[in-house]
Amino acid sequence: MLTGRSTRRSWPLIIGLGTAGALVTLAALVFTLRGPASAAGEAASSGFGTATDCRGWPQFTPEYGFTGGVIINTSIPDRMGLVLLDPAQEGKGFQHPSWVKAGNLGPFTADEAGNIYVGPVPRVSLADNPLEGANTIWRVDTKSAEMEPFLDLPAAAAPNERNPFGILGLAYDCDTGSIYASSVAGSGPRSEVGRLFQIDPTTTQVVSQIDGIDALGIVVARAPEGKRLYYGAARESLIFSIALDERGAFAGEPQLEIDMADLGGDVNEKARRIDLDGDTLKITVVPFSFTLAARSDDLQRHLVARYDAATQAWVPAEPPSEAPAP
Repeated sequence: MLTGRSTRRSWPLIIGLGTAGALVTLAALVFTLRGPASAAGEAASSGFGTATDCRGWPQFTPEYGFTGGVIINTSIPDRMGLVLLDPAQEGKGFQHPSWVKAGNLGPFTADEAGNIYVGPVPRVSLADNPLEGANTIWRVDTKSAEMEPFLDLPAAAAPNERNPFGILGLAYDCDTGSIYASSVAGSGPRSEVGRLFQIDPTTTQVVSQIDGIDALGIVVARAPEGKRLYYGAARESLIFSIALDERGAFAGEPQLEIDMADLGGDVNEKARRIDLDGDTLKITVVPFSFTLAARSDDLQRHLVARYDAATQAWVPAEPPSEAPAP
């Protein structure tokens, strides 16, 4: 059951969006930034609300003809790196030359200034994603569009060919200006040595961390009893949360929130991404078992849970008709 709480240059890019297959693929890792002026960020009646409502779109985008916001995508088939799309101009996109030098990418987030932070994730081989870069966060500068290494996160053990993954989740907290990252670097079949990090982007320092947790998707929520980080377990089909103090540091022990089997999830599915919209969690799930062969965008689907204030528990909700909103 669900558990309650106790060189700047433009590369022209034309992408066909008319087929169902293309739309499914684009739904893999996408959110739209429309700037702080249009972000809602209001708490639901239950007291829940997103803590990422300040995210802004990159300042360089008007120079390249963006007019309707920014869609960030790291999962376009046969295209490595990061791509930006304009939701108001179908088929229009942009990719800076520096956005491919980290290889294939996965999780991302943005801050209020429009800087974008991304993590490398290999697809079917390590040819473009060497193991030594698995725990490096990269940053796209909001003014220059250049992507450079931002921070190498400390791992309990080095990534290896049995587990080539490192950073699998990124989130931003507008209240404290913190970046959060989840990493499974160094974990093995019988050893869970992953870490959750709180990072100060102004100093590029890790200011708080939790060891011994393998997590995938993460999101920061303003909850009735205070700020919490929600994360999807990498080894079980479960969603946990952990309290954050007034500085954004981890406080207390992880708390079980949702068994995804109660939402119609399969035991092999893990929460690749978690989005919070008011009091509704939209969970993108995929089969995951620490191997490259298990990662497939074609197998992802969405589960939804709504927080019921009366019972103080997450209850199943109707699945979204399209990709989760930011």
